[in-house]
Amino acid sequence: MVSFGCHIVFCRLRTGVLTLGFMLLIFEPATIILMWYFLLELRKVLGYTLVFYTDINILASICLVNMISNIFLICGCNKDYSRRNLDLRRCWFCLPWLIVYGINIILAFGLGIVGFIHLDGHTRAFSLVPLAYGTFILVSHVYVLYFFIEQKQKLSGVAIRPVLSISTIT
Repeated sequence: MVSFGCHIVFCRLRTGVLTLGFMLLIFEPATIILMWYFLLELRKVLGYTLVFYTDINILASICLVNMISNIFLICGCNKDYSRRNLDLRRCWFCLPWLIVYGINIILAFGLGIVGFIHLDGHTRAFSLVPLAYGTFILVSHVYVLYFFIEQKQKLSGVAIRPVLSISTIT
């Protein structure tokens, strides 16, 4: 086998999950701000009307639940430097994120499919936004699930790993 000097380096699994949590924590309020700023244009293009900003209220409540689950994710994968393995015991805090974003994946794909069916013309392109978001969250969901499984396996003290660690792949 010929090697051309390429060496692929991944970040640590914990660092990637923490980065994901902080990135989504910034993305959620930005979504509300963008929706609020372009609300009238979005309603005009998509052709719907609601009274009393019902769409903003629904989006704000979804984003609030997502932000709380992101905080749980950050707390669950934060490193414990006291050498008492408290970070392994806190990995259960990742479960709310896995549940909430699992529901978000289903809703995003459903919204994208419904958008492709009901929207006409160039407005069908708006259906790509929830599909792209759902795909990103699906990949992230697998990443966080792998982190959760690895942490639970380390807590159990099993000497042989049932799954290959991502950080050892080069």
